Amino acid sequence: MNWTGGKSLEQALLDMILLFGLVVEGIGFFYRKRKRHLFRAFGWALLGIYWPTQAAGFLGMDDLTNAFFCLAALPFFFYLGYHEILSYRADEDHHGLKFIAGAVFLAGMPYFIIDRIPIVAGTLISIVADQSIWLLNLMSGNGFTVDPVNYFNNSLWYKTDFVNEIGALVPEANIRIVLACTAIQSILIAFGVVVAARSQWDRKAKALLINIPTIYLLNLLRNAGVIYLTHYGITDFYTAHHVIGKGGSLIALIILLFITFEIMPELYDDIASLAKLHERFNRLRRSR
Repeated sequence: MNWTGGKSLEQALLDMILLFGLVVEGIGFFYRKRKRHLFRAFGWALLGIYWPTQAAGFLGMDDLTNAFFCLAALPFFFYLGYHEILSYRADEDHHGLKFIAGAVFLAGMPYFIIDRIPIVAGTLISIVADQSIWLLNLMSGNGFTVDPVNYFNNSLWYKTDFVNEIGALVPEANIRIVLACTAIQSILIAFGVVVAARSQWDRKAKALLINIPTIYLLNLLRNAGVIYLTHYGITDFYTAHHVIGKGGSLIALIILLFITFEIMPELYDDIASLAKLHERFNRLRRSR
């Protein structure tokens, strides 16, 4: 993200690094020949270069958690890339490495497109805002409204303003609904994780049909609840949004994850295998 305003050459180059990294990761996921490992390794290197550049912006917002994860992406992604090189040398595939490459591509590429094309992001925000306000009015019995989406300095086809966040204002509560309020991140992560996992397609379809509508509906309830709690003075915005809203979302996602494990036990194996990469590292190193 560009935290200084405007779409600088630096930000355009970072966008290219991120986009190219996602594309290469996708090629490595779908490609069947041995060089798939080299594509994935290159993709991890590009993503490892990109994410630390975002840490300063989160530090500027006193968001130490996200800043830490941005910085940690460099060693973590390079570690994954090195394992792909080991896979190439040994001509050995690792289902966990393939899984995470596919999950990152399938979740990251759609989100990049949505986030970087304002008209797409704005349309999604408008739909979610209208439905959240409808639910809020059903809960409160009052006539809350939502303003049209404000695109600020952005063109409709390419994001250029990284300071002002595209969003729709609820004037009665002075709260803006932005892209993060659409739950698109959680939905795409669920989509990427489920589709990339090793499982039969009927099980994947069942998991998606449970996860995606549930996440979407719970998010509408969260949006309405945050505005309700804040507007009527039941609690402050920080508590309503960051403690109650995010806490409730985390609990719901954990429950959905366990349900998904029951439907797709292979998913648990894919995730667990990543925690054992160090054992593979030692084995392959000794075999050289």
